[in-house]
Amino acid sequence: MKGVLATICLALVCTGCSYPAGQVVVTDERPRITFTNVPEGAEVYVDGLAMGSAVQLEKENQALGLEAGTHRVQLRGPDGEVLFTEKVFLGSGTLKVFALPAAE
Repeated sequence: MKGVLATICLALVCTGCSYPAGQVVVTDERPRITFTNVPEGAEVYVDGLAMGSAVQLEKENQALGLEAGTHRVQLRGPDGEVLFTEKVFLGSGTLKVFALPAAE
């Protein structure tokens, strides 16, 4: 009897440790921003906080994920001069491309 009970307990423990049968897919619905025609050395600021290199975002064809809502987006040159500023509302799942004028 003890052998049968031990076998049943072992079977229950083993079935409880199996891998899940389904897949879980997580999507990122945060709005994103990116830039085109960015001058060398430009840095991205969102709501006054430094977010990194705008040149890197453009060259690597990437976008910066933000929370949905209204944001003030700025590009600043290496000397801190404001090159571009815009207040924008970003909804969930959107991609906003800031196209700067091409350098002459």
